[in-house]
Order: sequence, then structure tokens, then C-alpha cells
Amino acid sequence: MIFFNTSPIRIFHKNFYIPILFVCFLKVFLQFKYCHTYFLLISLFTQTTSSS
Repeated sequence: MIFFNTSPIRIFHKNFYIPILFVCFLKVFLQFKYCHTYFLLISLFTQTTSSS
């Protein structure tokens, strides 16, 4: 029962903070308009997501 109680919460938190980070990246991209910085952030973000 503990697993069922914590698992949906963890899934919700992950799905909740990933769009927030993505929106922050988009804000940075729109503010500075540096395409290479945007793609660098995306690559770093995908690396950290896949490793964890």
C-alpha cells in the first residue's frame, strides 16, 4: 500500500516540474534568442533526465 501511495505522487511531481522547467527554458530562449544556448540547455536537460 505504501508503494501505491507514493508512486502516483512521484509521477505527478515529475510531470509537474518538467513543464515548468521547459517554460523557463522557453522564456530564456525568447528573451536572449541564442539558439545555441537553447539547444545546449535542452541537451543538458535530456542528459540529466536520462541519467536519473
